[in-house]
Amino acid sequence: MTRTQFTFYDSFQKTIENLPTKKAKLQAYETICSYALYGTLPYPTESLNPSVAAVFSMAKPILDRARSRAKAAKEQNDFMRQLVSGSLPQE
Repeated sequence: MTRTQFTFYDSFQKTIENLPTKKAKLQAYETICSYALYGTLPYPTESLNPSVAAVFSMAKPILDRARSRAKAAKEQNDFMRQLVSGSLPQE
C-alpha cells in the first residue's frame, strides 16, 4: 500500500542527528521515508551503513505498526461509507 503521508517521530530525528556523517544522516532519512511511504528500501539492506541499519531497525517496527493501523482505519472508513450509502453487498 503506497501512502501519501506518515508520522515522522521526534525519536527518529534525535537518533539520526547522532549519526556521524551527513551521508549517513541522508541515507537514514531516505531509508525511513522510502519504507514508510512505499514499503520499499532505496538501498539493499546489506549496503546500509551499520549505523543507519541500526536506526532503521529501531524505526521499522514503529513504521510497520503505523502502516497496519492506517490500513485498518481505511478499511473501517470504507465500510462505514458503504453502510451509510446503502451500498453494502446483500447476503
